Amino acid sequence: MQLCRRILAAFAGLSLLPLVATLLTAMLTALLGCEAGDAGVEPCMIFGADAGGFLSGLLTLGGLAQLTIPLFMVLLTAWAVVEAWTWGRRRRRARRQVRRDAAA
Repeated sequence: MQLCRRILAAFAGLSLLPLVATLLTAMLTALLGCEAGDAGVEPCMIFGADAGGFLSGLLTLGGLAQLTIPLFMVLLTAWAVVEAWTWGRRRRRARRQVRRDAAA
């Protein structure tokens, strides 16, 4: 069960990466006073180097969030179902054990 949780957590984290990239772009452009858009690359200087292309690429990656956020919701639902199933299974086993102990 622990492996299943780790795999689901990894997929959930990967599906949120485009959203994180968009938020990072918005934060960096606000801090640096730059503009970033999908229309084209605009110059943005960071420590004397132009990072406009990088910021534009990160913003474009955010469009992938339209696919990964629904995937995240499906994963979250699957995770909840698996957790509820294992919880119910443990609870049934515990009740059986109490009945066996009471009968003995």
